[in-house]
Amino acid sequence: MSTSWWKSQHNRHHAMPQRLKHDVDLETMPFIAFNKQIVRDEKDGHTFFIQNQKYLFATLDSLLVIMYWTLWLHPRYALKKGQYWDLSFTALRVYLLFFVLNVSLLQYWVGVWISSTYLLVIFSMNHSHLDVTSEKLHWVEYCLVHTVDVSSNWAVDIFMSFLNYQIEHHLFPTMPQFRQRYIKDRVKALADKHNLPYRTLGFWEAMGTVFQNLGQVSNELNQ
Repeated sequence: MSTSWWKSQHNRHHAMPQRLKHDVDLETMPFIAFNKQIVRDEKDGHTFFIQNQKYLFATLDSLLVIMYWTLWLHPRYALKKGQYWDLSFTALRVYLLFFVLNVSLLQYWVGVWISSTYLLVIFSMNHSHLDVTSEKLHWVEYCLVHTVDVSSNWAVDIFMSFLNYQIEHHLFPTMPQFRQRYIKDRVKALADKHNLPYRTLGFWEAMGTVFQNLGQVSNELNQ
């Protein structure tokens, strides 16, 4: 993928998580709709993918999204922005995979499916199921109101690569992720001082909420 694309889009997401027309992570159509407000045309909410997203998200949608990124969105962005280093290293990766390591297409697809499912499910646990907004808020308010942490223990920290400290990650995006646990109490104290929410969900609770929300959105769009 294009590192320049990721840096640009991820920074925009960090600035205004869950804000309509500003948070690029909300633009997930036509495969996924985390909130009914992102569906601009009523008929788009009745498609096979949206009506079955609760079941397809971790089985097919994640693979389709990553392949769309890899084969179209990222190369197009890198070419448009003149990011030729991105394109060069992408080509090098293809060469190493298929001509040096002799990875078969089946092995490639299986690897992409596993990694894409892992990435999208982990990314979705901290904010995709929260309300969206059109309101202009302070940057810190966006991070606290529209993001949740996932309860930590050594297994969750390792499995989620410390992205379970998502509130801290949004507030301090350049801080090494494994250090964000050390400021958790200070961030919570800041939220309490200004009467802002600081929410934490258990791992399985957060996971279940993601799929529950996907099913709920499908039902709302089907009415």
